Amino acid sequence: MVKVSDYKVRTTKKGRSFIAFDVIGGLEMVPSKTGGGYYATVKRCSIPTAIDEQTAKLLIGSEIPGEIVKQPAEPYEYITANNEKVTLDYTYVFVPEMAASTQQAKVLDLDVDSGKTQKKAV
Repeated sequence: MVKVSDYKVRTTKKGRSFIAFDVIGGLEMVPSKTGGGYYATVKRCSIPTAIDEQTAKLLIGSEIPGEIVKQPAEPYEYITANNEKVTLDYTYVFVPEMAASTQQAKVLDLDVDSGKTQKKAV
């Protein structure tokens, strides 16, 4: 399960506005690469929607069946909370429970400019 933590009004390259949910997964304990201990973290991602802002406000706190998974991506630069610039070659995406439960999960890649959905194998 993931939880809707917030929403953002975003704009496509063509200037069309839409609502995207910010979602978080469950608490995970991850081994530190340098300290030898563990630290708590959650996976986060964004899900485009086809709902209005008023409805988005009402849905904050809702749970959605599925999980957030790591997916390879073109390398990009990211600024950490410590103001450190790092290059990442992955992103996190939401996989609905139905897709996550199949042997080979499919990740939906929504092109909000065209409204088309493409499936990519993970």
